[in-house]
Amino acid sequence: MNNEDSSTSAHSLQEDYGRRSGRFIGWTIVGTVVVVASLLLALIWRLTIGSPQDPRAYPGSEGQSLEKLLEVYRLRLPECAQSGVRYAQYVQLTTDSFYAHFTGDGQCIIEFLAANDVSDGSISKEQGLPFIPTFGEKFGWPQGEGMEFDVVDVELRSPGDSSLVYVLIAIDYATSPHGVYLRAEIL
Repeated sequence: MNNEDSSTSAHSLQEDYGRRSGRFIGWTIVGTVVVVASLLLALIWRLTIGSPQDPRAYPGSEGQSLEKLLEVYRLRLPECAQSGVRYAQYVQLTTDSFYAHFTGDGQCIIEFLAANDVSDGSISKEQGLPFIPTFGEKFGWPQGEGMEFDVVDVELRSPGDSSLVYVLIAIDYATSPHGVYLRAEIL
């Protein structure tokens, strides 16, 4: 091999390497742009579509509407409770729970209990909220042991439907307006 052939061969290798290197850099840039764009789209989706749209929903809820959840759990809220209600749905494996809180005067509480077929005879007194503390803390619900609540547990079953909804309601009459806290589970 003479000197001219080896310089042509070296030049050809450099050109080939340069083209490959340029392609590699080009694909790296394209890959980076795709990754960054995907992350931005995921963030935008999470901030708009992926999070609950209803301002009454607690952060981390599954994103269903209050109206749909009330229907699923066979609950009714009187008009007086609609504006101040906060809610969340918790779904994990076999657990399907609905949590809600609202405040209202004595008449509003009576309307709520009547709308859900709860009789006064099933009310008991308990110290502290009768829910798993982590959920109450997550929602900012009072956890004080010294607080007394009127507690009602109700089983709701629709005619012709085999599923049962168990509802646990805690009412704080010591505050004004009164606080109502509930958990409903599909059994």
